[in-house]
Order: sequence, then C-alpha cells, then structure tokens
Amino acid sequence: MVTRTFNEYENLTGIDFTLGERMGGMTSEERRDWADRTLIAGLKAANRKARLLYRAPLSADKTSHRTTSVSTEKIAREAIETMGLDDPVWIEFNSIGRMPIHRPNFP
Repeated sequence: MVTRTFNEYENLTGIDFTLGERMGGMTSEERRDWADRTLIAGLKAANRKARLLYRAPLSADKTSHRTTSVSTEKIAREAIETMGLDDPVWIEFNSIGRMPIHRPNFP
C-alpha cells in the first residue's frame, strides 16, 4: 500500500511515522519489524525517492503511555542507521507528550 500510494500520488514527497502510536501490545522490536516490513520496504519499492520523518518512539513497553528506556532508544537509533534509504532520515522528538518544541531563534 505504501509503494502504491507513492507511485500514484506524484505530489506526495514523504511520509512520517511514530513507533508506538496506536501500537499498544507490541514490543519495541515488534514495532520496528512492522515498520521495516511495511513502511520502509514500501518506500524502497516505490518508483521514486521519498523523504522520511521518523518520530522518536512514544513508549518503551507494550503500552502507548509515553515511557522510555535506553534499550528502546538504541533500537530506534539502529533502525534509523540501518534502514538503507538514499536520502537523510529526519528525526523529530516530542517533549513529554506535548507538541514538538519549536525555537525560531535557535542559535
């Protein structure tokens, strides 16, 4: 479905996802495997390049309740570094479940 969507909609330039969003009941490893099999594989199979915005994982356990752990962060980093996309992967972090922090005057 991801491949078909990118191939059919020429103005679509990228996709974003968050491991953990609506993924309760899955471990961090299961979430990563799902993303690799569906989203990442779909992007690679498309007939053109697309950008990826990877949001930092929302939870480190089987819930979707904003928990974190070193092991989950390592899984996320490894996933990003090994997904094999040609273009850079953009990463977004969320601050304690609130909207992302925007600093227009960031030095």
